[in-house]
Amino acid sequence: MASNLNFVAGQTIPNLVMVPVVDGKVSIQNVSFRPYPCGRRPVRLVRRRWHGRLRAVRPYALVANLTVTAPTKTGVLTAHPNGSDQPTASNVNYVAGETATNHAIVGVGEYGLVLLFNNSSGHTHVIVDQAGHFIAAAS
Repeated sequence: MASNLNFVAGQTIPNLVMVPVVDGKVSIQNVSFRPYPCGRRPVRLVRRRWHGRLRAVRPYALVANLTVTAPTKTGVLTAHPNGSDQPTASNVNYVAGETATNHAIVGVGEYGLVLLFNNSSGHTHVIVDQAGHFIAAAS
């Protein structure tokens, strides 16, 4: 099960979330205090320390939840297409000891790769749950 937003009491945290609309409705659940059964689960692509590369399912754009957990120092995680310059904007900002997550839509670059960069000099666990993908328009 992947979350779309993690918070503690008193925090205000923004996030981008893409969900299906069923019968004109969207369901929002706050499961801060108990787990709930999950129907269709995202695909876990990465669960590793530091930073790395991941292969996307389709050659256009990846839709994923990026999670940083158990960081030893404050930092930011940035995802971007392989072969492009690293952007100055980050996808996940975090402080030491915090679990932070954000939804991201990232173009897939050269060789079908998306790069993840963690700017912290400490260690962290990075988890990438693929929630979907975009495919190129039919020509």
